[in-house]
Amino acid sequence: MSRIARPELLILVLSAAAAVGCAQKNPEVVTRIEAIIDAGAVGSDAAPDPLQPCPDVDGDGTTTCEGDCDDQSPFTRPGAREDCDEKDNDCDGNVDESFPELVNGSCTSGVGACAVVGRMICAPDALGTRCETQPVAGGDERCNEMDDDCDGAVDESLVGCCQAGTKRRCGIDTGACKAGQQTCAMDGTWGLCQGGDGPADTESCDRLDNDCDGRTDEEIEGVGSVCITGDDGACATGRRQCRLGSPECAPDVSPRSETCNDRDDDCDGLVDDGLLNACGDCGPPLPEACNGVDEDCDLIIDEDAGRIDAPCVLAVGTVFGATINGRLGTRVLVVQDVDGDGRSDVLASAPGPLGPPGPVVDPAAFVHGTLHVFSGDDLSALPSFGGAITDDQMGAALAAADFDGDGRDEWIVGTPAAQPDGNHNRMGRVDILRAGTFELLARRYGDQVGSRFGHAVAAASIDGIGRPIVVVGSPARQRNAGRAAVYDVAIADAWTLNLRWSQLGVAENERLGEVVEFGPQDASGLRPVVYSGVDRATDESFFAVRDAAEGDPNESALPGGAGQALSAVAASRSEPYLVLGASGVPGGDDETGHAWVVNGVDVIVDEVAGRPGRDHLGFAVAIGAPLRANDASVWCVGAVTDAFAQGASPGRVECRTTNGAARLRLMGRAGGDGFGWSISLGPIDPDGTRLIAVGAPRDGAGALDGGAVHLFRVSTE
Repeated sequence: MSRIARPELLILVLSAAAAVGCAQKNPEVVTRIEAIIDAGAVGSDAAPDPLQPCPDVDGDGTTTCEGDCDDQSPFTRPGAREDCDEKDNDCDGNVDESFPELVNGSCTSGVGACAVVGRMICAPDALGTRCETQPVAGGDERCNEMDDDCDGAVDESLVGCCQAGTKRRCGIDTGACKAGQQTCAMDGTWGLCQGGDGPADTESCDRLDNDCDGRTDEEIEGVGSVCITGDDGACATGRRQCRLGSPECAPDVSPRSETCNDRDDDCDGLVDDGLLNACGDCGPPLPEACNGVDEDCDLIIDEDAGRIDAPCVLAVGTVFGATINGRLGTRVLVVQDVDGDGRSDVLASAPGPLGPPGPVVDPAAFVHGTLHVFSGDDLSALPSFGGAITDDQMGAALAAADFDGDGRDEWIVGTPAAQPDGNHNRMGRVDILRAGTFELLARRYGDQVGSRFGHAVAAASIDGIGRPIVVVGSPARQRNAGRAAVYDVAIADAWTLNLRWSQLGVAENERLGEVVEFGPQDASGLRPVVYSGVDRATDESFFAVRDAAEGDPNESALPGGAGQALSAVAASRSEPYLVLGASGVPGGDDETGHAWVVNGVDVIVDEVAGRPGRDHLGFAVAIGAPLRANDASVWCVGAVTDAFAQGASPGRVECRTTNGAARLRLMGRAGGDGFGWSISLGPIDPDGTRLIAVGAPRDGAGALDGGAVHLFRVSTE
C-alpha cells in the first residue's frame, strides 16, 4: 500500500527547499524529496511539492531554473516556437518578434474602390497575421479608368470608354469614303462620327469604289471582262472599264518606254525597237572570241580577238626604246631569219625625229640613229648597229633585196642627215649592209647639202630576173622641189651604186620623193617606179608611175583631194595592186586621212576613210601575199591619231583583204603613241605563220618618245 503525502508536508518540504536555495541544494532535503517521489507522493494529479527547489510544473522538460518563464504552459520555454498570440513563447523577453508586420501595424485590404486601410493583428491560428479592416462594398463600373466593382479589372464591362475631350478619326478612307472625327463626352464615351463620307448603298459606273469595299464598279455588268482594244503591242488587249457612265474596252497598260523584254511596251507595233543589238538580242553583243564565229554579228569574224579571216593573231610582245627622243619604231621591216630559228625576224630603227610629213624639228635635236634586230620568236634583241655620227638619223628608211643572188637579202638603210666630211654638211646617204653582220657593202652620199638624200628608199628587181635596183627619195633637194633617183648595184671588187635615171620636182616645196616604191608588175612583166609629190598649184597630192626606161612619168592626182600629204605607198609583188595612204597634213584643215587600193593607176578596188578629227589614217600602208591559197591579198593601214597633238587616243592598224571580206584591228598602248607609224607584213614562215610588225615611235614607256616596236604573229591554218 503506497503512502499518500499530506499537502501540509509537501508545502513544508518546498518551503525548506526554498530556504536552502536552488543554487545550493541541501542533501537532506533532496533525499527527502526523492523519498517522497519514490513513495508516490508526487504525480501528474498531485499537487506540487513545496519543498522542490526547481519545479517543472507544466512537464515541458524545462524547469524554472532552466529559464521556463511560464511553468504553467508546456508551450512556453526557451527554444519554443514563437506564435502570434501576444505572448513570449520562447522566453527571450520579446513578444511576437517573428511577425515584424505587427510593428507598424498599418495595412490595406481590398482592390479598386474597395481598398481600405486597417491594422495588422494576429491570425486566429496564431501562426500568422491578418489585416483587420472594416469591409467596403463595391459599386457599378463606370468609364473612369477605375475598378469600381472591386473585382480587379478596370472598366471591364463597358465598351468605348475614353478620356473626356479627346478626339480620334472614325469611319474609313477606302474608295469614295472619307474618315470623320469623334469626340469623347464627359461620361467617358465616344460621341457620333462627324465630318466624314460613308459608303453608298450601291456601286455607280464611275470608276470609283462607291461602297468602299476595296473594289471598283464590281456590281456593274461586264466590267472587268477581257476585251480587244484595237491598239498595238502591250496595249492590244484590255478589260472593260467604266467611262462616261458605261463600260468601255480599255488597255490593261498605258504606253511606256520600250524595254528589252520581247514586248511592244510603247504600243507602236514594234517589239524592243531601238534596243536590239546586231544579233537581234537584248543587251550588248557577246565579245568576239578566237573561234571562227561572228559573236557580235557585225559580219566580221573575230576582229576583236585579233584575227584576219579565220587565222588567230598572237601578240608576240612589245619592246620599248631607252633613248630619249630616239623614236624606236619609226621604221620596221620584217626580214629573213637572222638567228637561225626558222622564223622571220624584225629590223627596226630609232633615227630620232624626222621632218615632214611629221612636224619640222630643230636640227640640234637630232639624235644618234641606231638599227636594231629583234627575234621574231620572242622580240629578244639581236646585234645592233649605230650610225657613224651622233646626228645622222640612221634608219630613216629601210628596205631589203637580194643583190648577189645567194638567196639572202641585203639591207638598204637611209641616213638623210649623214655628213661625209664631219663638217655639218648633211648630204645624206644610202648604205647596203650584209644582213645580220651589218658589214658595209656599198655606200652613196647625196649630191646636195640638206637634200635629205635617203629619206625614202626601195629596192626590187624591175623584171623579176635581173639584179634589183634601188630608188632613193630626196624630198628637200632644190628648195624642197625634191628628186627620185634610181640606181643600179654593181658587184665587182667593190659594190657601187650607179645612177640610172632621176626625176626632179618642177616646183618649190613639191617634195617629190617623199615616198618611193616599186609598183606591181604590169602586163609586160615589168615593175615601174612609184613616187609622190604635191602639186603646189592646186595643193593636191599626186603619185607618179614611171617605167625604168626613159620617158615621162604617168602622174595621177590623189583621190583624197586638196591638202592631203601622200605618206605611204605599198605594192603587191604578186597582184596588180597598189596601196596609197594620205594621212593629211598635221594641223591642216583635214587630218582625217584616207587609204585606197588601186588596180593599175586609176581603178579603185577598195578604200577606207579615217575617223573624224585627228585620225591621220594612211600614215603607213603595207600589202602582203594572201594568207592561204585562193585568198585575196592582205593590206594594212596605220592611223597614228593623236601622235602630233599629244592627245589621249592611241594609234591603231586596220587590215583588210583586197576584196573587203575580212578585217583585223590592232590597237596601240597609250594616247599619242604613234602606233601605226610604220607597218611591215612578213612572208609565211615554215611553221605556217607570218609576222606583223608595227612601230609606235611616240610611245614613252622606256623613255620620253623612246618609241616602241609591237610584234604579232598570225596563224595561216
